[in-house]
Amino acid sequence: MGAIGKTKVFLWLGTIILMLAGSLAMIIYNKPLQLDGLGSKTIVGQVWFNAVLALHSIYLIGVGFELISRAYLMMVGSTCSEQRRGFLCCFVYSMSIWWKLMMILGVVSSIVLCGLTALVIVLEGFAKIKIIRLAVTDAVTLVQLFFSVICFVTSRATQKIQDEEEEALHGAKKQELQPTNSATSTPSSAPPCYIVDEKKDSASPSGESKDSEPSAIMPA
Repeated sequence: MGAIGKTKVFLWLGTIILMLAGSLAMIIYNKPLQLDGLGSKTIVGQVWFNAVLALHSIYLIGVGFELISRAYLMMVGSTCSEQRRGFLCCFVYSMSIWWKLMMILGVVSSIVLCGLTALVIVLEGFAKIKIIRLAVTDAVTLVQLFFSVICFVTSRATQKIQDEEEEALHGAKKQELQPTNSATSTPSSAPPCYIVDEKKDSASPSGESKDSEPSAIMPA
């Protein structure tokens, strides 16, 4: 694995750590504050607070489930069919679908949180809210989205190359398993035939036989 491959692997691992640390930090940071600094209108502040906890909890669940499942795949040896790439590269092999899900979650989280933040600012004004709390929470979500997009683009290109390598590696074996004489051997589909010679021999008064009718070929 070259320098570019190592850079991609550490980018993916760093993004996973960033997602875990960022979401966990936002839950720990916002949970004790409750509605403090979200203005006097408790409904809007409560919606924003619940959205932060829910979305970052989904982030934690998604990342944790992926790490556990990949650790299990590495234990049973089914993540990489040929352990040719090293442990870390095999660990993050074929993650483009997961990065796509994280990217979609990041888009949804960014739209929801930024929209709610704008609504809180419009309804409450800057004097009644703690803008730093809102800005930090939204900034972490946007950073997670940014790195998710980068990881999705790079992992999709890498997975395509790796799939081509796997196909080239195992393609020859699949070709050998196929029968080689399938194209040359043609089973006879026509049933055997026998000849029925129908002759109508009738003796003429002069002792000469008439011309016989043509033979017919009948299938067996």
